[in-house]
Amino acid sequence: MLKIEFDQKTHQKISEEQFREALHIYYEELYPFNTIFKWLSYGDPLYMLKREISFTTLKDSYIRYKSFQNEEELGQYILKRDPAKINIGAIYHVPPRDYAVTSHCRPIEKEFVFDIDINDYNEIRTCCKETDICCKCWKFLCLACKILERILIEDFGFKHLLWVFSGRRGIHCWVCDKVARQLSKEERCNILAYINLIQGNTNIHRKVHLPAKPLHSSVQRALDIIEKNFIDFIIIEQDILNDSKNGLQKFLKLLWDCFPNEFEQVMSKYKTSVDKWNAFVTHLTLLQKSHRLPNKLKYLKEEIMLHFTYPRLDMAVTQTLDHLLKAPFCIHAKTGKSSKSSTSTRSTNRFIIWNYAYYC
Repeated sequence: MLKIEFDQKTHQKISEEQFREALHIYYEELYPFNTIFKWLSYGDPLYMLKREISFTTLKDSYIRYKSFQNEEELGQYILKRDPAKINIGAIYHVPPRDYAVTSHCRPIEKEFVFDIDINDYNEIRTCCKETDICCKCWKFLCLACKILERILIEDFGFKHLLWVFSGRRGIHCWVCDKVARQLSKEERCNILAYINLIQGNTNIHRKVHLPAKPLHSSVQRALDIIEKNFIDFIIIEQDILNDSKNGLQKFLKLLWDCFPNEFEQVMSKYKTSVDKWNAFVTHLTLLQKSHRLPNKLKYLKEEIMLHFTYPRLDMAVTQTLDHLLKAPFCIHAKTGKSSKSSTSTRSTNRFIIWNYAYYC
């Protein structure tokens, strides 16, 4: 059974029955069925007839391969069942509700989607852990969105991007251009490989490694965004080198291949994260000038900055056509928040997660 609760910030909890009653009112009075249907049909009603819509019930069961002829049919289905979550899937070769009686039901088209989840920043953020999120670590997601937006627009020419707060701890990006919707799995994987710089699992200390040649324009643009925020956000606000948080020792693990003992001796003389970071940069410059720094570490400073701030993407969400993603404006059962949407990353900067309206 789905566990109904609200986040720690408000300490509100309600019963499943109360949640369902409030959810029904929300669907009946506020949910924008017309807008959602118009968006997902792109002017062609057959899109929705062949589009998979799935549902998670309040009993935590999963209903797949549903499709609808019009917004009235969709609305009636939802109002009758009051699902805890609505998920959007691909366009299929035939209506997915015929899935059980045909062998030709295969995904042929879907928005190019990205999922950025704060959980993937647990090893680097100092303010929260696990599924918790605050205004400080929200900035990780804001930076990631800015970087991803510039790549998608400037490198690939996409124009129609929809950004959606998941309702709890992440942001989804829907690239809705026709050419993006028609990308094959191989093409999606190739674009993802182009974008992604974060490599390795939690056992890999420094997750970004740049080739020792002029920086790619995409990487340089990302660094231009990061450099405006790095000191204030990562060094001061996240305070990543704080001794009480074992910050210096964690940082030195990122330097496992670059004189970690030498850097420890230099940086440990200072108390604040800012002074330690400045000591790191100064000593790194000395190593470069004295030609002691291996060529493969030419961009060590940049690699560290990217390690802390570059988008950490859920690869599986982007790669396949049949992956389902939560619809905008759903209410998250564990927080009571709506999955807010925007067509610009400027809104993610202004969005204050704890001040956003509770609908239930």
